[in-house]
Amino acid sequence: MKREEAVKARPVNLTIPQELLDQIDRAAALENRSRSEFIREAVRGYMREKGLMDTAALGRYRKAVSGIEERQEEGAMRIEGKEVTPIVIGMPPGGSCGFLGLPGEVRLVNTGKALVAAYREVGGDRYYLVGKARLEPAGIALTGGWFTVLEARPVRGKRQSA
Repeated sequence: MKREEAVKARPVNLTIPQELLDQIDRAAALENRSRSEFIREAVRGYMREKGLMDTAALGRYRKAVSGIEERQEEGAMRIEGKEVTPIVIGMPPGGSCGFLGLPGEVRLVNTGKALVAAYREVGGDRYYLVGKARLEPAGIALTGGWFTVLEARPVRGKRQSA
């Protein structure tokens, strides 16, 4: 969580059955997140799915998803001549996730003020980022363009440009 978000964050008491809490802790550990990070992202996902997000953010999210779905229907998606498949669409500021193809310990965290989208090169091991993000646990800052993740931890200097 960013420093300014931490200042605005407020502790909340919740009652969660032990079995569900154990499941949350296991899932959070698999994604290398804290319990709080995991629950925040789950709530964001639920609100996005149910249309309960801030209307401006929801509009941007729906527009991003719609545009990507239209491009997929038209055939293979390409970025800088490389065929890609979308893997993260419209991640909100402060949001984070792991995704297929990344080692389980690595996740992408949106550090910008806009939605983030990420694509994977078809048949390759490179990813393309639209927006500003950070790879964790290594903390490598990314600003648009191609990047590569090797093994379980990102390797500094492996960002690639097409």
